Amino acid sequence: MRPRGRLGSTITTGLAAVALVVAAGPPALAHNVVVDTEPAAEQRLAQPLEQVSVTFDDVVLDLSGGSTVLDVVGPGGMHHATGCPSVAGTSVAAPVALGRSGTYTVSWRIVSADGHPVSGSHTFEYAPSSDAAVSGGMPEPACARPEAAVETPADDPAPGVLVPLGVAAGTALAGGAAVLLALRLRTRKESDLPAR
Repeated sequence: MRPRGRLGSTITTGLAAVALVVAAGPPALAHNVVVDTEPAAEQRLAQPLEQVSVTFDDVVLDLSGGSTVLDVVGPGGMHHATGCPSVAGTSVAAPVALGRSGTYTVSWRIVSADGHPVSGSHTFEYAPSSDAAVSGGMPEPACARPEAAVETPADDPAPGVLVPLGVAAGTALAGGAAVLLALRLRTRKESDLPAR
């Protein structure tokens, strides 16, 4: 029969491993960040654009209810995005028709891969030739901005994140229970062996 000290050490090691798995949990989630824009921030353009786009480091969640917003506002506060944005993997794009010379602001709002809404903006300069076609723009955005559809408290995990967290915690607890059961069965078998 093995000494109780060694068995106690094995149980302690097993419990410590389970505690580490539970404490570590899943890897930390981070909000999407912009890795590229078209046109680039602060770029000076002379040619008209057909669309603007923003590319992120992770996939954009394309939720129902207009969770994705991409708009372009030019001189005089006129809106120059002519349609709703489309999502393709990590990129969001919207069609545009630019107007007169001046500074244009690209504003975006998306739902990150971690389930949280994030937003931002950048500007570019547009200086078309005198014979270029110009758009007067629109006084209102081409697409509605249902902000409430994507509001999530900053300190609370989004609903899409709760399920993976629950699965991870359940898996860790089940693994811990399996380790304890195996150790208990091993102890019982060793106690049934005749003493040497």
